[in-house]
Amino acid sequence: MSFNNLDTLYRQVIMDHYKNPRNRGAIEGDHMTVDMNNPTCGDRIQLQLQVEDNLVKEAKFDGEGCSISMS
Repeated sequence: MSFNNLDTLYRQVIMDHYKNPRNRGAIEGDHMTVDMNNPTCGDRIQLQLQVEDNLVKEAKFDGEGCSISMS
């Protein structure tokens, strides 16, 4: 596969995840929360993890930012 084809595939995957986000939302009940902010570009994301027996059982995110950070 050529570089151009990989670049096109990368752009398609990013835009698909941006338009149809996976795991976006909030976790109910016990969870860990990490807030991240990039003041340079304005991206902001909150990551929530539900961990049981040292394994991540569920992960959700919410935030605002460019298509790459939100994908």
